[in-house]
Amino acid sequence: MLATEPLVPSPDHASGQQGLAVLVTGASGYVGSRLTPQLLGDGHRVRGFVRDADKLESRDIEVAEGDAETGEGLREAMEGVDVVFFLIHAMDGGAEFGETERQTAEHTVEAAQAHSVRRVVYLGGVLPEEDRSGGSEHLESRREVEDLLLDGFPEAVALRASMLIGAGSASFDLLAGLVERLPLLALPAWQDNRTAPIDERDAIEYLVRSATLDLAGDARRTFDIGGPEEMTYGTMVERIAALAGRERPSVRLPVSATPVASRVAAATTGQEHALVEPLMRSLEYDLIPDTTAADAAFGLRPRGFDESVRWALAERGRGE
Repeated sequence: MLATEPLVPSPDHASGQQGLAVLVTGASGYVGSRLTPQLLGDGHRVRGFVRDADKLESRDIEVAEGDAETGEGLREAMEGVDVVFFLIHAMDGGAEFGETERQTAEHTVEAAQAHSVRRVVYLGGVLPEEDRSGGSEHLESRREVEDLLLDGFPEAVALRASMLIGAGSASFDLLAGLVERLPLLALPAWQDNRTAPIDERDAIEYLVRSATLDLAGDARRTFDIGGPEEMTYGTMVERIAALAGRERPSVRLPVSATPVASRVAAATTGQEHALVEPLMRSLEYDLIPDTTAADAAFGLRPRGFDESVRWALAERGRGE
């Protein structure tokens, strides 16, 4: 583990005031790697917690190596921290990912309490209307982690998003990969379920603002965040195909057949089946964010679907 020193104050670019001392867990991951530059731009001092420092793209932040699943290095990484961003997800870690995520959240709470860290910011998932879990282990794990973090910190902000539109978002890359590679789009029964995906850049802005959000006497807040358009997954796939210039004939299936469909999707897109199956199971429910509270608290106007997809597809093209 790399030794951690007290975070060095850096002035806020706009006000000249010192920013917060921020720990980003999962700093080398999809969301973490995009969040850290924005936090630095707002004048915060950022420490990234990662398993392998060599995988960290940013060299402008302090690095702490460790393993949140076992708790190794977490307590040292929390020293001097004001806010911790919990961005660790273990969906690609096999069948026991729910237990892994629970242990990771518990270790994070214990380490933060040892240093009296006041605030946590968590990016989780929108929950189905019919019940809190929807029968999806993916969604149930997000709920359990959220509860652990809300209970474990004096101040907590939990953001719930259904799908991020961006190159690197597992859900978006899955749908875009199917559009790019399949000559015929076979849409399972989840095609008629609805959601409101959000642009990656808007989700990152919500996260950044959550670090300094005035909680107005309510120390633990949850916010659904989403884009301005509600649509079915079938419509989403067809619009991605059109925007990519890869319109395909489609056939709508009466069943989901997720165990089989997820293996086909994983083989087609090159993603791990352990990641694809829980993602596809979460598509079997309406995941409609109620953004009323977020609209009032943050005042953001997220980008529209087509603009977001065009940008994400361009980023995918540059990455490839």
